[in-house]
Amino acid sequence: EKIERANEVPITNFIQSNSAWFALCPMHGEKTPSLHITGNKFYCFGCKEGGRTIDFIIKTRGLNFKSAVDFLSRL
Repeated sequence: EKIERANEVPITNFIQSNSAWFALCPMHGEKTPSLHITGNKFYCFGCKEGGRTIDFIIKTRGLNFKSAVDFLSRL
């Protein structure tokens, strides 16, 4: 249940996107937005990283799975 709630947090709470739901990918340097966000899912066409909100937090904040779930559940 805690994991499900954590994955329901929108990724846009942590990264700003344009009107087409693209953002600059924080996992690699780029000048043109290649990270596409769909609610609580993301995919980067540049570095091929993707996943759900928990995955995004793990990759951008350097947390392990449990810490990411705990972080998201406190929001």
